[in-house]
Amino acid sequence: MQAVGRALFSLRGACSTAVGRLAGTRALSAAADAEGAAAAPKKNKNIRPTLQEQEGAKSKLFNILGASAEPLTSAQIWEQAEQQGLKSKRFAKQMLQEMRKAGWIKTLPLTGYKKTKVHGFRINHKRQEERQAKLAAPQSKGT
Repeated sequence: MQAVGRALFSLRGACSTAVGRLAGTRALSAAADAEGAAAAPKKNKNIRPTLQEQEGAKSKLFNILGASAEPLTSAQIWEQAEQQGLKSKRFAKQMLQEMRKAGWIKTLPLTGYKKTKVHGFRINHKRQEERQAKLAAPQSKGT
């Protein structure tokens, strides 16, 4: 992209008419497109992770929280999650917030006052018991 900008800047003085500039720009952009297509494919930064990747991240975070007897801060969770293969701290925090909103985990204030308060995450055992009871109950169909 920078090469195209430099080429356009150098052609600005060489072309005297507007038509000449436009033709030169088109030729350069076509050459840059051909060069870019031959090079590495562009990555889209806004691609969301697949559902399978999200479930994988959630299950890893859930296992980390389940293995701990005490509440963990997001930094402590990230240290362990990074070892298990998670690649994005922001994505891990998003999954923690999603799990918290769904009621699977709880947050507890650990230390500090107001602005410096640190929260720890732990599994919501009541929600787990409700889920186990629901799965254990026989499924009856009213037909």
